[in-house]
Amino acid sequence: MGFLTNDPDIVESMSLMPRTVGNELSGEKVTFTKTTKDTACQSLEFVTILDPEDGIFPHRHTYLTEVFEILEGELTLRLNRETLHLKAGDQQSSVVVPPYVTHSFWNHTDQVTRFKVTMSPAGDFEPFIRIGYGLENDQLTFNYKRFPVRGKYPLFRRALRALESILGVVPKSPLMVGILGKLGGTYAPVIPIVLQKMMIHLLAAVAVRLGKDRDVEKYFLKNGTKEGVELGATYGTQPNPQQHTADRSVEVDDR
Repeated sequence: MGFLTNDPDIVESMSLMPRTVGNELSGEKVTFTKTTKDTACQSLEFVTILDPEDGIFPHRHTYLTEVFEILEGELTLRLNRETLHLKAGDQQSSVVVPPYVTHSFWNHTDQVTRFKVTMSPAGDFEPFIRIGYGLENDQLTFNYKRFPVRGKYPLFRRALRALESILGVVPKSPLMVGILGKLGGTYAPVIPIVLQKMMIHLLAAVAVRLGKDRDVEKYFLKNGTKEGVELGATYGTQPNPQQHTADRSVEVDDR
């Protein structure tokens, strides 16, 4: 039992996918500057373009260390009960978020924000991102149309955008929630993680039993499917980067 990315064939196939993905309606984009393959599963690096009054709701990761670095504009980052305002060019333009720390981020300005995120280890976060945006673009999440916002009510606009940020990433199908939850190692605050894991494991197991895991392979595998790959059979434990490092030592040294 382990990560999908413990399978070198999956890593290779995923590396052939476009490096830029995003939400076609909101304009949010993510560009992978260092993919899972590039780092031999040690980390994942991507640049996010975030529109004004857009962001991500509070969440926490169980095994991932996340580093934010602001490249352009400003970003409000909340860690547990501490709020940080990061600005490109400032002395503190980056911050490290350890595992299990509840965090959220938001572009509170009227300008686009561009920032880099580094996740360590890579785990299955790359397929998690690719599948998430794929579901959004195929209108398989609750929010596939931005709410019309009129008038000069900034608090109201921010409340609607916050609602969009939550609905936009939540699949309509509970089975897809199970698959994404397994891949991302990402959990809501307050609710005990053990209870969330039990629910996610159950949903993911049902999804695999019904063959629904095959429906998402088109989002992260070059040919849409890989013979013999069972998403449910590779979920669970920490990744094994050494497995890829040994296989790809020459390629890594050449970079």
